[in-house]
Amino acid sequence: QWGEMGSVCPILFLALVFHDLVPVVCSYLGGDTAKIRAALVWGSAVPLGMFLAWDAVTLALVEPGSGMDPVQLLESGEAGATMSLLVQGFSMLAIITSFIGTTLSLSEFTVAELQELTDA
Repeated sequence: QWGEMGSVCPILFLALVFHDLVPVVCSYLGGDTAKIRAALVWGSAVPLGMFLAWDAVTLALVEPGSGMDPVQLLESGEAGATMSLLVQGFSMLAIITSFIGTTLSLSEFTVAELQELTDA
């Protein structure tokens, strides 16, 4: 079902960001294992908390078994115009922060590779 690909893209970007960012975090923290572990745990716990809050809000809005899509309910404005704006803002921030992480890791990787080429 290729029509559903749009709803899968944010999850794919999230997975891409996490594994791309780990080497950058390691180099920024100078290989200090305790700091790296803390950064990865806290850096994973904060988004996990946000995802759990998101799931709680969206699932609480819909009656079980109603067959209604909670995200559509939020975006349509039926839950209120303010809630619709908050959902759209939250979604855009999720995409933007994923893009920032990917850009940061890609630029660090590119600089390191170019440095290796010039040193060789």
